[in-house]
Amino acid sequence: MISTPDRQRAIALIEEARAQGARLEAACRELGITARTYQRWTRGGELHEDQRPLVDRPVPANALTPAEEQERDCQRNG
Repeated sequence: MISTPDRQRAIALIEEARAQGARLEAACRELGITARTYQRWTRGGELHEDQRPLVDRPVPANALTPAEEQERDCQRNG
C-alpha cells in the first residue's frame, strides 16, 4: 500500500515529468506504477486515498472458531 502523502508526491513527480514532455507510461514506469494506477489515483481530477484499510470484510466461512483457535494455540505451546 502506498500512503496518501507518497501518492501525492508521485502524482506531483509524474505531472512535472509530463510538463517537461515525458509520456505518462514512461513517467509512471520510473516510479514503479502503471499508467492505469495513476489514472485510478487521479480519477475526477482529485487524489483518491486507498480505501482497502477502511472496508469491512466478512469472516470467511472456513475460519476457525474461537475454541478451535484456542485448541490450536495450546497444541503449539504445549
